[in-house]
Amino acid sequence: MLKELLKNSLENGATRIEIDIDRGGTKHIHIHIRDNSGGIAKEERALALTLHATSKIAD
Repeated sequence: MLKELLKNSLENGATRIEIDIDRGGTKHIHIHIRDNSGGIAKEERALALTLHATSKIAD
């Protein structure tokens, strides 16, 4: 997951990336990434979520 998030930041032109990892363990890892890239276009937001949706998500 972290690798994919970093890749997305770099592909979107980020020159500064900050990563916070909290509660790293065997059950839960909380990752927060901030960057100075342009972000995702408004019309592509739904697609971004759809690509990572799985059968484990009920709604």
